[in-house]
Amino acid sequence: MLAEADLQEAIEQMHRDVYDALINQFVPPGSIDDQWNIDGLEDELENEFKVYMPINDWLDEDRRLDEEGLREKIITAALDRYHHRREQMTEQNAAQLERHFMLQSLDRHWKEHLTQMDQLRKGIHLRGYAQKNPEQEYKRESFDLFQMMLGAIKSDTVQDLSRVHIPTKEEIEAMDAERQARA
Repeated sequence: MLAEADLQEAIEQMHRDVYDALINQFVPPGSIDDQWNIDGLEDELENEFKVYMPINDWLDEDRRLDEEGLREKIITAALDRYHHRREQMTEQNAAQLERHFMLQSLDRHWKEHLTQMDQLRKGIHLRGYAQKNPEQEYKRESFDLFQMMLGAIKSDTVQDLSRVHIPTKEEIEAMDAERQARA
């Protein structure tokens, strides 16, 4: 995936996966609106991704908005924001930034994963005392650790891309004018 010239499709899928997992925490799949924590979801979106979505207003405006419709509306709004922010940069800058954040996250989480795998390897023999097959337990737990690592990489990449400040044309012009004034 990182060998591709453009990561846009992969980043879009990451957005879908990350936002879907976040929504699941506050709007459980198959639940009714009395079980939803919309205020918590709005706060988490703002804290983690620096994005404000008026979800309560959406629900007030459209009483027929069910869990699936709400999920789709949030993910669509997140992808629209991603595309808008991407348009603010040149295509080359956007691709470079996406690759940078993905590699940075991959590097950090891969090191953590190797450490966790080493700890698992050192303690796996203890599963035999619990009447469990150590080989099967190692396979299962190592797969779970790998899946957690992939989720963390996706989440970090989406968060970093959402939080990075992209200067507007006015800010760039002001910086250029300041540089010329100094010269």
